[in-house]
Amino acid sequence: MSSRRRKRRPVPEDDMAARVFSLNDLLPEPASLNAPMVSFVERVSERGHRVQVESTSVVPPSPIKRARLATSSNPRQAVPADTDPLRMQSDFNQDRYEIGTDHNFPWLPEPQDDVGDEPMPASHGTSGARVTPADPAMRDWLLNYRNVYLRALLRGEGRGETNDEGLCGRCTGTTPGHASLRCRDCHGGELLEWTGVYSRKTSLKQIGLRVQFGHMPGETCARPVAGSTEFVVLHDNGIHKVAVDFCRCKHREIPWYLQLLHGGWYPATTDQPQTCATFACLDLYRSLSVVAKTSAYDFYALLEKMTDETGVKPPRRYQVFLRMARQWRHLGLLLFSGRGHDPTGVFGTASGELAIRCPACPRPGVNLPDGWENAPKEDQCLYILFIALDACFRLKRWAVSSELKDPGLGTGWAYMVEWGPYREYLIGVTDQTEISTCTGLAALDYANTKFSRGYSTTGVGMGVCARHEFVLPNGVGDLQAGERYANMDYIP
Repeated sequence: MSSRRRKRRPVPEDDMAARVFSLNDLLPEPASLNAPMVSFVERVSERGHRVQVESTSVVPPSPIKRARLATSSNPRQAVPADTDPLRMQSDFNQDRYEIGTDHNFPWLPEPQDDVGDEPMPASHGTSGARVTPADPAMRDWLLNYRNVYLRALLRGEGRGETNDEGLCGRCTGTTPGHASLRCRDCHGGELLEWTGVYSRKTSLKQIGLRVQFGHMPGETCARPVAGSTEFVVLHDNGIHKVAVDFCRCKHREIPWYLQLLHGGWYPATTDQPQTCATFACLDLYRSLSVVAKTSAYDFYALLEKMTDETGVKPPRRYQVFLRMARQWRHLGLLLFSGRGHDPTGVFGTASGELAIRCPACPRPGVNLPDGWENAPKEDQCLYILFIALDACFRLKRWAVSSELKDPGLGTGWAYMVEWGPYREYLIGVTDQTEISTCTGLAALDYANTKFSRGYSTTGVGMGVCARHEFVLPNGVGDLQAGERYANMDYIP
């Protein structure tokens, strides 16, 4: 093969004309509006090895950008009606976020701790129409049983039936034993039954075991009441059908859901529960969701596969598992924050009380010396709190429900802003201009115009400690139709 370079052939006029990029043929509108933008086209020289760049005026594809350029080029000149931002708002009404004004939240009435209180009335919207919650069992638990559940969990973390002197509740006689150990295993377990030829899988229910609640292990109940024949337990090794008996003794008449909680099983409902999840199962899911990013769907599918790998599905309890997992996570936050020991109970939780604060950031009365406000000018930098603000437009939420139908369990108690005051503040600034007029920030243009239809939340704004990246209490808020000054001013 010859190493000589081949001489380039001149480009004919017809070929050169084919290389010209004609913008006027592609523009949907004439390039004569008072909002020009500069673009460039490339033209190949006659010899074919030089590219000439020529500028041309084009029309911005976005009407918002056309209005911005028209006002910035001549601010005193009246803006045409077809490029007026206020006029164009009517064209984007379907994309605009409209916030509601209903103030009747289901959690406002003060609930009672005693079981058997009168049911709470249903909430009503502004129009007077009756609003039915999407999950009545969740609303009933939220208003009437949350404190009771929290105390039952504290009982399990303590010593149960042990008396004040630390003596075992089962031991009697002259030398009672001291309760120093506790078994944390569950009642179930996988069993294999030998048929003479092979081992087949069986269950404790099939071999006749009945789990008695309301008594210590080994005790006999004088008035046992059988639970549902379709009672299902979700454990960390699968989904099992279990035969259970509840206690109805006169001296130990405790509601069924409390008997299950005392035994380490979390009931899905409070009225004659038929589905439970063991504490070990809920703890395992919480750990996997945080560390391994395992979704609830994948975790439940794993339980089904561990139950039977032949493809036979166990009883479907996916929806109630979602409810139990959500309640368990919320109760854990209350439990670890000490709310179970407070005399005011759950509803005495203050705004932002459940959030973990940065231990290094300056806080008066905690880690600052007396007289820090009078420190010399060269030392004042030691007592400054640096806050960083940013937004993420990928954390979206579809408009599939409402706060009335699906309220938050503890909105405003940790990192999210209090929804009521936050909404009242946003109602007065719905027509605020956007955060920037720079045409180069495409992310803001997309968030404000294209990607807001059908969403109740188009992103999340957050305030964090800039030095240590601790999220501030009540420092996270939802965004509506982009990143606006109003949202970001309120969040930190």
